[in-house]
Amino acid sequence: MITRIPLLIICLLLFSNSVYSQGNRSAHRTSNSFPGSFSAEMLIPDSDLDWGYIPMEEGATGYITVDNPGETALRLLSVESSCGDVRIDYSSNPIPAGGSATIKLTWKPQRSGSIICFVTVKSDSRQMVNVVTIEGVAY
Repeated sequence: MITRIPLLIICLLLFSNSVYSQGNRSAHRTSNSFPGSFSAEMLIPDSDLDWGYIPMEEGATGYITVDNPGETALRLLSVESSCGDVRIDYSSNPIPAGGSATIKLTWKPQRSGSIICFVTVKSDSRQMVNVVTIEGVAY
């Protein structure tokens, strides 16, 4: 038991030093610190999209707005849905600093019932991944 206490103390010291140095490094990071400088930012104001009740023959269309309040252009690397019956349309053009873009989602249900689906938006920003939940009921 006595030999475990010094080992535990050493592990705690190493861990706390690692956490401190990581926090310090991010506090002093500048936009030119490394390639892919993360001065672009991705903000999705609405992380939930509820289509409500949708007739199967009509389907539904919804939109996700992606804002870039950062200082440089933002690139969307990919936008993917966890559901096969949700089609995604978006531009691969960079979103300028201070600008925004729209992602169009089209749901063509293949069966009646409820849907809960996740749309994953990946970018070259500091917050590299953002997930939007979409839901609805087809009848």
